[in-house]
Amino acid sequence: MLTTTGRTDVAYRLLHQRTFPGRCYQIDHCATTMSERRDAIKPDGSFQDAR
Repeated sequence: MLTTTGRTDVAYRLLHQRTFPGRCYQIDHCATTMSERRDAIKPDGSFQDAR
């Protein structure tokens, strides 16, 4: 959605961001796959309940 509305800069910033809610945040917390939910991994390393 960000790229289709001309906000590619924000999309790339979120992709490379190492803090929540960035995608690299999940990698840094040992995720082996990308979750569909950005908040799937909590700061303490535990996981959100599936809803």
